[in-house]
Amino acid sequence: PRPARCRRGAPPPPPQPRRLVLLQPGVDLAALPVAVCSLVEAGEAEFLMHKLELGYEQVTAEEALQRILPEGVEVPRGFETVGHLAHFNLRAPQLPYRKAIGRVILDKNPCLKTVVTKVGSLSNEFRTFDMEVIAGRDDTEVTVSERGMKLRFDFRKVYWNSRLSEERVRMLAQVDPSDIVVDLFAGVGAFALLCASRGNRVIANDLNPAGAEAMRRNAELNRVEMEV
Repeated sequence: PRPARCRRGAPPPPPQPRRLVLLQPGVDLAALPVAVCSLVEAGEAEFLMHKLELGYEQVTAEEALQRILPEGVEVPRGFETVGHLAHFNLRAPQLPYRKAIGRVILDKNPCLKTVVTKVGSLSNEFRTFDMEVIAGRDDTEVTVSERGMKLRFDFRKVYWNSRLSEERVRMLAQVDPSDIVVDLFAGVGAFALLCASRGNRVIANDLNPAGAEAMRRNAELNRVEMEV
C-alpha cells in the first residue's frame, strides 16, 4: 500500500502504537518462540528495561496477603463459599491478622459480602460451631444453589458442608424413583429435596430445630412435597 500523505495544513498521522511483552530480566532469546526471535533478529523488536509498578488493584488476594502478613505467618490457601459468605478455618498464628485477611478477601471477591472464621470446634450434638465475622456485614442467612435447587438457611445455626455436594449426587444415583426415602440426618434438606423433586416420597428429620425449620421453608421455596 502507498504511504499515507499529509495534506498541507493537516496533522501528520498518529504514530503506530508500541506493544510491550513483559519478560523476566535476563531471559534467554533462545527460550522465546521462533516468531519472537525472528522479529528481534530482523530489528523489528528489541529488548528494553521497563519499570512496572503494580498497585493493590492489580494484585491477587494471595499476593496482597503475602505482602501484608509478617514473615512466618502462612497465607490462608482457601475458604468455603456459602452463598454471599466466605468461611475460613484460620490457624492460631493467623488470628491476630484476621481482620486484614477478611478485608482483602472482600476487596478481591465482589460477590462476597461476609467473611467469617471458625472459633473453637464442633462440640455439640447439632455439629454447629461458634464463628466470628471478621469482615463485611454480620449476615449469616445465606442462599445456596445446588443441582437446580435453592437452599436458604442460617449458616451460624445449622450444619452445612459444600464439599458433600458430589456425595449427595452419588447417593441420588442409587435411589430408585419408586423408593420411599427416609433421611434421618437431613440437615437443611439438600439430599431430601433432590429426592422429592424427582418424585420420591420423602420423610426427612433433623435433631436441630433450626435445620428442620430450614427444610420446611426450602420445600416451600422449591415447590416440592416431603414430610418433615
